[in-house]
Amino acid sequence: MFVIPVVGLPVGFVVGLLATETVRNRNFRTALDTSWVALKAAGIGIILELTCALLAASVFIIGAIVFFVTAA
Repeated sequence: MFVIPVVGLPVGFVVGLLATETVRNRNFRTALDTSWVALKAAGIGIILELTCALLAASVFIIGAIVFFVTAA
């Protein structure tokens, strides 16, 4: 099935994180709480990285437009 490779990375990350935290904490509820905190931190990092990449691309595009429009 084709859906598994597309969805498999995030699902595998979440399942692997939860399994690792369950083994580390030996308590499923604590593992669930710590996994949720780790997932929120990863999500914030991804959003921040995407924002910086979009900002850099926007600055480049604006700079290219200004350069070529004002070139004599």
